[in-house]
Amino acid sequence: MKKIRDSKIVMDLERLGSMHQSRISFARSLLRKMAREQWQIKNTLWDLDHEGYGNVIYAVRTKNAIYHLVIFSNFIEDTERNDRVIANKWDITFTFIEGEVDKRLIGVLKQNVPLQEAGRNFNKALVLSRANKSVRIFDHVLHALSNGKQPDINEIAKVGYILRTTAVYGSGKFGISDFDNLQKNGDFAQSFSAEMCAVYVLRQFSLDWINYIAHQKGGEKSTKLDKKIQRYLGIGNATGLGMAPYLIKHPKVVDNWLYQRELALAEVRSQTLNQQQIQDFVALLKRAARHLKEVFTIDQRQNQINKNASSEISYIIYEIEYHSRLHVQNFLNQSQKYSLETQEVIHSCLMEIFCDLVDQYAEHMSVDESPLDLSGVNLKELKDMIEQKYNWALEYDFTKNENNHYFWYISEEKEEPRLGVRGVDKGDHLEQPLDIARRVSQLYQKVKEEKRNIKLSEFLLHNSSLCAIARRVWTVGHCKLGEIQTNVLARDFLPIHLLRAKLSMFGATKFDPRSDRWVQVTLFQAAPLIDEIHPYEWLFPLVPHEEKLYSLKPSEIYVSKNELKAACIKAFNALQYGAGEADLIASMVVELEMVGLNGLKSFIDSLSFFDKNQGLEVDIHAHQNQININLKSSSLLCHVQILIAYALDYLQHYKNIKILMSNVHNRCFIYPQLKRLSSKGFDAKASWSNLDHFIEYTIHAQEKFPNICIEKNTYANDHQLHLEISKKPLIEKQCHTSSISLRNHYEESLHYGILLQKKYWEKLLESTKGVLVQASEKSREDAGGIAE
Repeated sequence: MKKIRDSKIVMDLERLGSMHQSRISFARSLLRKMAREQWQIKNTLWDLDHEGYGNVIYAVRTKNAIYHLVIFSNFIEDTERNDRVIANKWDITFTFIEGEVDKRLIGVLKQNVPLQEAGRNFNKALVLSRANKSVRIFDHVLHALSNGKQPDINEIAKVGYILRTTAVYGSGKFGISDFDNLQKNGDFAQSFSAEMCAVYVLRQFSLDWINYIAHQKGGEKSTKLDKKIQRYLGIGNATGLGMAPYLIKHPKVVDNWLYQRELALAEVRSQTLNQQQIQDFVALLKRAARHLKEVFTIDQRQNQINKNASSEISYIIYEIEYHSRLHVQNFLNQSQKYSLETQEVIHSCLMEIFCDLVDQYAEHMSVDESPLDLSGVNLKELKDMIEQKYNWALEYDFTKNENNHYFWYISEEKEEPRLGVRGVDKGDHLEQPLDIARRVSQLYQKVKEEKRNIKLSEFLLHNSSLCAIARRVWTVGHCKLGEIQTNVLARDFLPIHLLRAKLSMFGATKFDPRSDRWVQVTLFQAAPLIDEIHPYEWLFPLVPHEEKLYSLKPSEIYVSKNELKAACIKAFNALQYGAGEADLIASMVVELEMVGLNGLKSFIDSLSFFDKNQGLEVDIHAHQNQININLKSSSLLCHVQILIAYALDYLQHYKNIKILMSNVHNRCFIYPQLKRLSSKGFDAKASWSNLDHFIEYTIHAQEKFPNICIEKNTYANDHQLHLEISKKPLIEKQCHTSSISLRNHYEESLHYGILLQKKYWEKLLESTKGVLVQASEKSREDAGGIAE
């Protein structure tokens, strides 16, 4: 088992309060699951008036079941809008329902969901929540869109959302389904996954909602929110003290969350970054530094923390950018001189680099919270447990006022958790039992006074007030990391650290403390929209460059991946060619375009090589580790998938093989197959001469993008393609285009869409017409008509 860090380091409250979103955060793991299992999310009811008030439903179809997010949009006065738990009205209320939703159920929900805690909820509901609009951003975006303009991205960046939730209830709160009911649910068995799903779909509603209202207000002159801005907008969350007690009341849950994170980091620490991975790491660090500069917060302490971290990260980049190798453990040891904020940024970035090692730990976030049995336990065993696992609690002197400064209580207003000052605020006689350090100290004093090594059960019969803390110590003491090591009564205790720790595990970003007791964050900022769900990273969201949004040339057009792929499939099918697989060919075109390698132009050029009168077979001759293939002047697109499959079968007998393809066209389409080979653990190199250039692609095992070398030469285009596949590292030429450039272009394509030359897009659309068939009059009639 990988060695994890000491609990004194991991469970330090200030470090926990410096954590960032990572691959194992709940929002991130949920999106990967959605992409992997191809969940479908669709709007199935849109019953809103022209001002946007009414009822909306989104269906979420998984491979196991169907769920519905039922949303109620209500008019409230500005004076009634309050993000506190004590509020009674909200702009938006919603619930996440398991199974089908009929009119009768909608009627019942309409009577109860807008009331939130005051309503009567049902076991079919997995989540109950509400949200308020950011009035400033809502009004700004609405005014711009209704007048046919895009909103000011700099104004958007100050907030980052249209709606913000004020509480997201799950786990049996107010009559909804208990979390125990989800333990065998194949979709939402992981911690807070149902809540995250509801918030993710609400984000889509907020975007659809503002577009709808803008159209109602502006009519034909209105426009829709740019896709790049839509991706940048998340869902806000205003969280106060109500979240903090959860981390104290559920120590086994917190222990497991952080233990899984530590296991993931332990995997990462044992690795060595190669040159390519260093470049990927540097790219993420650069993004993190910019993200911290872009975070808008009124909190001066957090501003200074962000500023310092951004500066430290820039120095780290300078130190490592040109290294060829970097051992992670050594690097992390040296990084301990930097601030906790910087150290936690580094952890999140490194976990992205080694996603194949890390992602597995996101699947083990749930834990059995049952306490341990105390029978058979000796008092000495409990004493040893306290001294070993709770020695941090014994360091506090509770005879000093500074260590008893605060007390926790529950207010009369909707039973909201509060933090009072002892001797100043009322209610210390009704203090809540969240003072773990003080209670452990009291337990230890009593245990030390008992001179006999009796059974713990006998001791507790005479000290019954200590039963709860004794059981907790024995139970949590057996956990891997144990308690959060802090005294929540101390004068210097900052509740904001508890809030951020939990929110970072949720996957929140853009931490904006409004005091030391409540914070605003954003969820799903930069995440893919529901029509483009993907498993790739969206760490440290950045404000979209304004020039990217608005400087589109008349000769250019943005299209989506699905749009380009669908058109390529139609164009290829129109050829009625006997070889090649349309969907795989279309995917290869998309892959080239995503990294800026002119896949569409190459595809259009290739169409002339699909001659139906031409033979479809290829000649293959293999001797030892050399394979010669004559493609007889056909396109590589027709055969490359099967040729690579053949090569992989042949490779079983050799450490490396060399393949010479002759009389082949469209050789650039070898690129997606290099990625395929890399994912299977092979190094691969492809090269060819094209007019007056020599081109070589090299990719190493488990890398996502190749390096490209382009050199001028005097060779003619010989229509040959050389491919080498090896189980050992291959030597590459000095690169002309690094893999990091391809990755950056790929990330831009994810964020902004695929940028195409309009003339090639129009040619492609013209080619798709070959699959269109004129419908007969009878088929038109059968398609339906006007209903009476």
